Amino acid sequence: MVIISQKWRKVKSGNAFRYTLKTLIVTIVSALLTLWCLPELLELTSVFSARGQEDFSITDFYNRLAVETIDKCDAGEVVCLNYEGSERIEIARLLDVLVSGKETERPAVVALDFYFPSVKNNDEILIEAMRRCAAKSRLVLPYIVKYNEDGTFSSDMSSYFNDTLACDSAGHFSTAVINLAGNYFTDVMRDFRYDFSISDSNRNFTMLSMPAQIAVQKHLADNMCDADSLLPMFEAAVAEHFIDAKNHHVIINYITDTIFTYDAMCLLDTTLQHSDIYKEIMDMIAGKAVVVGSMNDVKDTYITPLPELQAGMMVHAYGADTLLARRYISQSPLWLSWVIAVLITLMFTYFNCVVTDYALEGGNSLVRILQFISMLVLIWGGYMLFAHVNIYVDFNLSIMMIATSAMTFDMYNGCLFICRLFRNRYAKHRQ
Repeated sequence: MVIISQKWRKVKSGNAFRYTLKTLIVTIVSALLTLWCLPELLELTSVFSARGQEDFSITDFYNRLAVETIDKCDAGEVVCLNYEGSERIEIARLLDVLVSGKETERPAVVALDFYFPSVKNNDEILIEAMRRCAAKSRLVLPYIVKYNEDGTFSSDMSSYFNDTLACDSAGHFSTAVINLAGNYFTDVMRDFRYDFSISDSNRNFTMLSMPAQIAVQKHLADNMCDADSLLPMFEAAVAEHFIDAKNHHVIINYITDTIFTYDAMCLLDTTLQHSDIYKEIMDMIAGKAVVVGSMNDVKDTYITPLPELQAGMMVHAYGADTLLARRYISQSPLWLSWVIAVLITLMFTYFNCVVTDYALEGGNSLVRILQFISMLVLIWGGYMLFAHVNIYVDFNLSIMMIATSAMTFDMYNGCLFICRLFRNRYAKHRQ
């Protein structure tokens, strides 16, 4: 201990400038290496992606960990009904069942995640059921858009259901874009687009996405007021949490598992009308937003931060629940991630200079252990902020800079050793 104390006094009395200069050089090189290697790291991690695209985020790890550690909360504002089929008469029956009770027993919003591309003879039955549903609740119908090469959206399919029902003066009808592939063009569905600017040959208009429309209609139903007085305040509150101000993206909060899913056949089977499951479903949907769709449509299945693949209707439900419960994920600015990464790198590099230059016994091992512990602390701290405070701080840069600084420091010392070795041999040769 006496020897170490004497050596630390030497550090204070001299060499501080040399250590500082060396620390700055290593930190700058580490930052440049991080910027250079980050795209390669994303490509490397793509082997773990189910679709092999370059898409990786540490938030996916946070979500998977949270699902296993956080207890399931009470039901949120959105309930999903799974209907495996496309029989329009059955869907019409389901809509009638949903609004068959008293006003306090009905769902506030019913959103259909079904699209009907062709006309059938029994369509009038479904249209009449939609009218009855919209007269007693708020009905959200699907709309499909097409992504153009110039970055704009245009109508892909115009359902004649929308055109027919829009002519009615009674009832609460609205349409919403159900595209999810158009919201996020990478592998994992981490966010959704709030609205779409659609350009057609005849008109230009903006339409809300399915999660946003569900949330808006639920707010309108709860507050019993018109859209002109409520929407500006609601959209202003949501806009504060856009992670992409230009394209209006909102991060989906998958952590708090509040979405309950039921089989729609439990409501359609007449033998179950007096059963406990029937009563449970009807009690659950009262005053809630109900999303009706299919859980097993292969073409409508997406990779999310959750461990299992999720149906499109579930992604819509999680997005709507994020808005309704105001469980927004706040993303820290990029400069804060760089500040944290640089400060940690400066601290470890300076300490590494001291223990290396003075050959403190076990010093290098101690530095490596501390670096490893700091990585674990950053990962755990990031998870705690993400899962419990809904704040996402990107510690990827810090973790990578710790790794690159260790490599850069060793390369720096190795180059110095080689230079000194050649210099000494050259000096001996001159003698």
